[in-house]
Amino acid sequence: VDKNDMIAYLQSAIYDVTAVNIRRRGTGVVLFITDSADESALELSKEITPIDKKEKLIFANAIVETDSGKCYFLGNKPAKYQQMIANYVMNCEIPIKDDFIVKDKLSYQARLEEKMKEFNLKDFNNGSFYIR
Repeated sequence: VDKNDMIAYLQSAIYDVTAVNIRRRGTGVVLFITDSADESALELSKEITPIDKKEKLIFANAIVETDSGKCYFLGNKPAKYQQMIANYVMNCEIPIKDDFIVKDKLSYQARLEEKMKEFNLKDFNNGSFYIR
């Protein structure tokens, strides 16, 4: 799985829910089960895609690597998608026990921390500061 795969399947899921099933409210998880995931895909596993200004429809990404036995998703924000992933994918309860949480940082997280050291609010408000 790489970033392009994730974007394509997420777009398809959003289309199916909004255009075909005409849903405008709810939470969805796009789950990728793979032998191994590319680093670009792991970056997107931490992304949430809200639809509408009031975020009534939210899609989350999750990746399960069968080789390593790891599940990657945005887990630090208590939400319905976190509960869905914990209950149906990881077969555990909320709050997620420390045994299931990996404390190692991914390489892109270290790069992001370095970039955020240069952050200032003035550049952000002017639109001249970009994270990526």
